[in-house]
Amino acid sequence: MGDINIRVRKEVIKCKKCGNPKSFFYLSDFAYGQRLIFLKDATKYAFINLIEDIYFLDYTNMVKEILSENSIDFTNETLDDIVNETYGITCDLIDECVVDFSQTQKKCNVCHSTEFERNLIEPESLIEIEVPVISHNRWEVMSRDERKEIVKKELISKNKILLI
Repeated sequence: MGDINIRVRKEVIKCKKCGNPKSFFYLSDFAYGQRLIFLKDATKYAFINLIEDIYFLDYTNMVKEILSENSIDFTNETLDDIVNETYGITCDLIDECVVDFSQTQKKCNVCHSTEFERNLIEPESLIEIEVPVISHNRWEVMSRDERKEIVKKELISKNKILLI
């Protein structure tokens, strides 16, 4: 799908370990359904609009179906957590990195530390950035049965269901 320019709030803070500055980007609180997602290494971002994403609802329903078939009770909150943790399997690689919806840990680009100072080192600002848009080309060409088998394997690997 390519890249998109989006307006974000930028905060710059210092890494506690190596002292290098790190920029963090946030979407507006009014950007309902839109998310900036970390790639696997948690140093790059990608963009998705889950409201317009044609596979998100189908994936969520497939997870519900698999959990029910395995007699696993779940709340809406639990389901959201499971989908958040596993939805990346539907996404194409970006710059050879896996898309990880569950990755919330911010990491320094230099030393990969997750410890940052509390205070901003420059004033917060609104800027426009260019980020890749998450796509599902590989997922799109699979049959429903193939998709369901991949989802089952992912749920098993994440200990959400047991082998049956």
